[in-house]
Amino acid sequence: MLVACPTAAPVAQVLCRRSGAHVVLKVYAKKRLDHLTRRHLEREISVHSALCHDNAVELYAAFEDGAFVALVLEYAGGGDLLAFMCKCVSGGRKGGCCCFEA
Repeated sequence: MLVACPTAAPVAQVLCRRSGAHVVLKVYAKKRLDHLTRRHLEREISVHSALCHDNAVELYAAFEDGAFVALVLEYAGGGDLLAFMCKCVSGGRKGGCCCFEA
């Protein structure tokens, strides 16, 4: 199921055949990556690889071949965080940050 289609990479929810777990697959076409986007992708992989926190989406794997870079990420089924924050703001809460506790 296609979850989102941002400019750089389509994002799809897929089922892992081995584990049976739902995961997210982001596939970047290398020919569509400019220098800045390529740098952002490298940083995304670096940051996700170093993270180990219950509230952060886990990066399970990153693959690269001649034409594509693919990221396999934990599926977070709670919905769209941006939409949730916008709903908080439109609901009268200031800034949306009051929706979250540290």
